[in-house]
Amino acid sequence: MLALLLCVSQIPSAQAKTIHATQKDSVWEVERQAESGWQRGGTAFIVTHGTRQYVVTCKHVVEGTETVVRDGKIMDVPYKAYRVKQGATVREIEFKSMPDQDIAAAKVSGFKKTARISLIQPMIGDKVYALGFPASEFLTISEGIVNRYATFEGRVMIGHSADVYYGNSGGPLFDERGEVVGVNSMMHREAKHLYWSEIAGSKFRKFLEGL
Repeated sequence: MLALLLCVSQIPSAQAKTIHATQKDSVWEVERQAESGWQRGGTAFIVTHGTRQYVVTCKHVVEGTETVVRDGKIMDVPYKAYRVKQGATVREIEFKSMPDQDIAAAKVSGFKKTARISLIQPMIGDKVYALGFPASEFLTISEGIVNRYATFEGRVMIGHSADVYYGNSGGPLFDERGEVVGVNSMMHREAKHLYWSEIAGSKFRKFLEGL
């Protein structure tokens, strides 16, 4: 059973507890197969869109390389495979990357718990909740608010204060209704408690439909 941990030193709100309780089973660890075996790589989540299920994570989680030494030479080698894991349950996944966002996904079936994609974009000041596996076997939840929207490399992203760290990449950002509004992607290098998520908007839904 997954434990509830907080990424921030505060008492969780009643809504944070509700979202954790209702959505925790839709959030999975991502593992990648390295030369030495399987290792943690990030977070993924399962969503239902239309009548189909999809597993979603960040592109940078499943397009990485590991540095190895072969015949005395140092080289970067792509990981051999990727899988999602929740407790003792494991599913190997072949992800496809979204061209213009830091998102990768695959069409799947048979998952018992899935999240829903919000059709409403959160406004500045709205509360949001990040779930994921920040370098840990335990699922964490953090609570914050939307601070701003900003453009990075031609794409608009959600800036918020729900703490995310290494390992949270690819995890869902939920609104107060418990629906997915973003995919947690990166931390701000200069500002504390400012994190960035890819928007789970119309382009994201169209990408899923094309898988």
